[in-house]
Amino acid sequence: MANTLNLGNGNWATKEDSLLAYNSENGNFKPLPFDFSRASSATVVNKDGLIETVGSGIPRIDFRDDSKGALLLEPQRTNYDSESLNFTTSFMSNSSGIQSSSLTSKIAPNGSNDSVYKITKATDNSDPYLGRSGVSFTDTKMVFSAWLWTDENQSKDVLFLVYRDGTQEVQTKNITLTTTPTRYFIEATFTTTPSNVSYRIDLDGVSSNQYIYAWGKQLEQGSYPTSYIPTQGSVVTRLADVCNQSNIPTSVINSSEGVLYAEIKKDKGSQFSLISLDKSSDSANYVYVGYLNNTTSLRAQIKVDSVTVLDENINIGDTNVFSKVAVKYKSGDYAFFINGSKVGNTSTSTDSFSNGDLDRLEFGYNLSSSFKYYGLIKNVKLHNQALTDQELINLTTI
Repeated sequence: MANTLNLGNGNWATKEDSLLAYNSENGNFKPLPFDFSRASSATVVNKDGLIETVGSGIPRIDFRDDSKGALLLEPQRTNYDSESLNFTTSFMSNSSGIQSSSLTSKIAPNGSNDSVYKITKATDNSDPYLGRSGVSFTDTKMVFSAWLWTDENQSKDVLFLVYRDGTQEVQTKNITLTTTPTRYFIEATFTTTPSNVSYRIDLDGVSSNQYIYAWGKQLEQGSYPTSYIPTQGSVVTRLADVCNQSNIPTSVINSSEGVLYAEIKKDKGSQFSLISLDKSSDSANYVYVGYLNNTTSLRAQIKVDSVTVLDENINIGDTNVFSKVAVKYKSGDYAFFINGSKVGNTSTSTDSFSNGDLDRLEFGYNLSSSFKYYGLIKNVKLHNQALTDQELINLTTI
C-alpha cells in the first residue's frame, strides 16, 4: 500500500509552532511540517503518566490511552477556579479535617508532592467539605472537576455538590475511590440570572477518621472537562489548538485518486470535528471525514466541482472511543470504511478532481471555527493511490 504522508503512529516530533509528519518519496523519508498554533501554555499527560505543562505553540502528544501517544486538540477553555491547588480557601467546613499541602509522601498527578490535600472525617462524624463559592454565571452549562483518591480500604462514598444561589443543584453519589488519582467531574446547567455558583467535595457517608486525598480543581464553561488548567490567584484561559498543512507538494498528494485515513477519538463537545483535504479559498472541491455535532455519528463527504459524489453518515453509538476510518476517492470509485467495514460507496459518478484541486490537509475544514477537529488523533495517513476494498478493510480493522 503506497502512502506518502504519515503523521503519528508513535512517530511524533514537535517544536514550537510545528508538528512534524513525513512523506515517503522514492523510498526516502522526508520531513513534512504541519503548521500549529496555540497562543498559550497548556497541560498534557506525558509518557510517565504525569501531567506536565508545555509552552505556547507546542503541540501536545497525550499518552493517557496508549504508549504511542495521540495528538490532543482542544477548544479554548477557562478555569474559573482561581486557586486550583488551594483547597483551604473561600468555601469549607470543619477545617480541622483538612490538612494542608505538606503531604510529602503523596504524589500528585503532576508528579509533585507539595500540593496534595488530605480530607479527614471528624471523630464526631461532622462532614468536612471543601470547594469554592462566589462565582457568577448566566444561562450556561458548567462542569466542575478534581482528582480524588484514597489509601486501600478507605472511603468509598464521596459527593460532588453544586449549588446555585444557595440551593443544591445536582450531585453525584457513590464515587468509588481507588489508590490511583482519578479525575471526577460533575456537570450542571445554570439558568438563573445571575447565578452565584458554589461547588464542593463532601465526605457524606464516610466513617469517622476515614479520609481522601484531593488535587487540581477546575470549573469550566461547558458540558465536559478538558485538560487541566493550573491557576494561582486568578482565572486562566487556555487558547484553542489549530493545526494544518497547506500547500502539500503534488509529489505527496494525488488529486485524481487517493485515500485519507485516520485513527481518531472525538471529545464530548457538540460541534462538528472534521479532518479534510481541500484547497485554500475553494469550497467546491474537498474530501473530509470526521464527526457530526453529536456523540454518535461519523461522516464522510466528497465534493468535486460542487457536485457531491459521496455523503455518508454512520451511527457508531459512541464516538468517545478510537475509530479507524478511511475515505477513498477515485473517478467512479468513492467509498467510506469504518473499523474494518465498508459502510458506504458511490460507483456511478465519473467526476474526478483535477490536478491541484487538493493541496491542504487540515484538522478542520475550510479554516472554519465551526468545523475544527477537537479530540485525539493517533494516526493519519494520506495514500496517493486508491487502495482496494480488501486493503482498506485491513487498514481500518481494529
